[in-house]
Amino acid sequence: MTERRDPQVLLVNGGVTEEAYVLIEPNLSPTPISSSAQSKPRSSALSCTPRHLAILSIVCGFSCVGIKALLLAVKAENESDEKTCHHLSRSSRRWSVLSICLFLGTLISLPILLVLMSYILAVAE
Repeated sequence: MTERRDPQVLLVNGGVTEEAYVLIEPNLSPTPISSSAQSKPRSSALSCTPRHLAILSIVCGFSCVGIKALLLAVKAENESDEKTCHHLSRSSRRWSVLSICLFLGTLISLPILLVLMSYILAVAE
């Protein structure tokens, strides 16, 4: 099997050029490989982006608060200003965590309140 390396120039990060190579094998089509993809291998685990966390908070939390977090996450992804994007992402994460915590608090407090009401009714008789 013979391999040939042909240099190609890729545009990365808004005008910064980097050189990458394409391996050409006889029976395969060429595939470009960027240097950023080589340096950061993608893991198969779920990444915790604000959008994923917001979707999780809709499913596993109070939906109305999770929808607010999802709207902020989408605004953050579409924002061009980095400072505003960071602010919107933080707000989205906070709303997502609030949604999940409120749901868990409700799940924990309802059985406790049920036991407390049962005790109060038993004492009242």
